[in-house]
Amino acid sequence: MPTVLFNGVSYTVEAGSRISDLPPYKETAALPCGGHGKCGKCKVIAKGELSAPDSAELKHLSSDELGRGVRLACLAHALGDCEVYESFVPAVLWEEYGISSYVRGGAQQLVW
Repeated sequence: MPTVLFNGVSYTVEAGSRISDLPPYKETAALPCGGHGKCGKCKVIAKGELSAPDSAELKHLSSDELGRGVRLACLAHALGDCEVYESFVPAVLWEEYGISSYVRGGAQQLVW
C-alpha cells in the first residue's frame, strides 16, 4: 500500500486513491465542481508515483505547471509512494516542510 506524505504527515492509502480523498484534504478543501476536474481549483504540488495527467487535467494545467509538479487533487491518483503539498508559497514549503532544496526564488521557479 502506498504512503502519501501530505503536508508533512504520512498516510497509508489504497493504490489508486485520489489525492482529494485523503482525510485532511477532504476535511479542509473545497471541490467546487464536486471533484470532476471541471474547475481546476484543487491545485496541489505533488511528486512521486502518481497517475499520468488525463485530458481533463491537461485542460487546467500549463506545461510549466506540470513541469513543477502541479496537479489537480481531484484527478491525480497515488499509485505508489508520493508527496503532496497544498501550499505554493516557497517560504511555507521551506519553513513548515523543510523542502529548502526545492525552492529557488518565487513559486514560479519551484522545481522538484
